[in-house]
Amino acid sequence: MEGNVLSDNKEYRNRLNAFGTFSMYFKKLVVEVGLNYNTTAYNFRDYYNEGTANKNAKRNFDDIGAPSLNLNYHFSENNQLFTNISYGFSFPNLEETLTPEGVINEDIGPETGINYEIGTENYFFNKTLKFKAAFYYMDVKNLLVANRTGEDQYIGRNAGKTSHKGVEFSLNYLTNLSKTITLQPYINATFNHHKFEDFIDNSNDYSGNDLTGVPKNLINGGFQLKHIKGIYFTTTYQHVGTMPMNDENSLSSDAYNLINLKGGYKAI
Repeated sequence: MEGNVLSDNKEYRNRLNAFGTFSMYFKKLVVEVGLNYNTTAYNFRDYYNEGTANKNAKRNFDDIGAPSLNLNYHFSENNQLFTNISYGFSFPNLEETLTPEGVINEDIGPETGINYEIGTENYFFNKTLKFKAAFYYMDVKNLLVANRTGEDQYIGRNAGKTSHKGVEFSLNYLTNLSKTITLQPYINATFNHHKFEDFIDNSNDYSGNDLTGVPKNLINGGFQLKHIKGIYFTTTYQHVGTMPMNDENSLSSDAYNLINLKGGYKAI
């Protein structure tokens, strides 16, 4: 049976994003400068409580300007070097904006970060083989985390600083085994090194520990075999490395592997 109503709340979010880019083209170099301007406000409405018990509240966040710079240098038609520097942000979600008592959280703010990336993209053998590799480093401040305050009760808060370093690469190849059959093998891999640079939770100092919930490495590979008549067969392999399960890094998940096989027919 339906019980008594305990609450009746809504949160209205107003966001404005204005952005633009300016591009300059040279003989082998492309320069692109961008800027994103954001203004965000949350309006929490309590339609259940009245008088002094009413929890209506508003939260206007500071305006954010997020610039970016992209450079692409083409050594040739099939080889290029690219780099990116960009500033980003992420606002708290609905649960993080409220306390366990249902009151808007005035202390929480968006997490912000600067991302640096440099990489290369290359084609070989008449563009049948594509190789792409990139190194990235992201410096994040005011990381959004869930702080446990009681049994099944959490409050969102900003917690220190983290660094995200990693290397990504991918390799794709397309070849004709015959006039009617094509083979396309591929592999993608990511190697991560994400750490808490400055993170103190109550009296616990987790600075220098690995970031929770991020696997050390990710590898995906496989191939697709396709007939011109629509018959195909694909296989995929996924490897997920170990990852810390808590902030003190005393518990980690085991690495695991997945293999998927799929075959079918697609009418042409």
